[in-house]
Amino acid sequence: MLSHRVFFVIFMHATLVLGRVAESEDDPGQRYLRAAARPGVSAFEKKAYEQLALLHRGTFAMFMWRLKLTPNHGPPKDAMGVLYGMGIDVLPVLSEALDDRTPSQTFIYDWRMIFNSKETWPVSPATLREARVGQWKVNELVGALICTIAERNFAVTQRGSSVNIQDIGQKPALVPQFKHLVLDWYRENVGRTPLERNIADLNSDIPANRWAAIAGIGMRKEGGAQAAVVKHLENILAHGMTDRWSVRELSQGVLTLGQLGDSSSAALVHRICKELARFAETTKFSVSYDRGHTCSDLFTAYRGLALLGKKREALKELDELHKRSSGQWRPNVEEEYQTNLAKAGRW
Repeated sequence: MLSHRVFFVIFMHATLVLGRVAESEDDPGQRYLRAAARPGVSAFEKKAYEQLALLHRGTFAMFMWRLKLTPNHGPPKDAMGVLYGMGIDVLPVLSEALDDRTPSQTFIYDWRMIFNSKETWPVSPATLREARVGQWKVNELVGALICTIAERNFAVTQRGSSVNIQDIGQKPALVPQFKHLVLDWYRENVGRTPLERNIADLNSDIPANRWAAIAGIGMRKEGGAQAAVVKHLENILAHGMTDRWSVRELSQGVLTLGQLGDSSSAALVHRICKELARFAETTKFSVSYDRGHTCSDLFTAYRGLALLGKKREALKELDELHKRSSGQWRPNVEEEYQTNLAKAGRW
């Protein structure tokens, strides 16, 4: 017969083993570790699965439903940053996690509360705690990461309304559609350069994708894209400034042409600037979700004109618009315009 002491030791060992097994089975990251251990998985896929296994535990830097990237410092060194650094080829693995609704340790904040606190960044821990409104789910983190890597959004239509992939945490029934959407886009674009993907997105049905594509072309400053941007802007002009996004696309497009630096587009750039100034004078910078535009749109366009060597003309026209319209704008518009005009002098 076993002594009480021996029985106790065996019992405690069994309890610890079973506890570890239970803990292992309860760990949401285990599904990815099992996937990483499957036969035939490449080293690249294994690395991606191992990083996915960490997402529910991490606290990640997110901003406006995208991974927050620090200019000139590259992606962060955490799991999200490693996955981002793996590039477009990681999308098929990421798409497998779009059904993972496990809460993470990354909080969702009401940024209006943070901005209204008037604190300089970084804000106090107390303000951050007050501004918490929820936690990111793993599939929401993955959706944001997919958008950051692809430099675009993904949306499906449900009952006549557009639903973005960022809303996947609240729309589990749409997971299969989003998976197909991401994988179809990947297959279509995996052989393209980032610039070629930007050019293709000029024809996207999602206005934000068109705007992001125009901005991406300007930041890359590579040859071969000017003709596509010019054609896109001329098409908008032909149909008129019908909504908020057409105005944003025009202003960003003009800045992009300025960044590309080809003086052959100067006439079109100047024409669009004058159209935007005329539109601003007519609407008095009235802004709504569907129509109108802000001072920043107008100054974005005129900065493009200045980049093409026409800074004097740009500043003159902006100043003349201000003189003609002074007293007609709301006080906040007047203040914003004067601030932008002062900054324009340093272009």
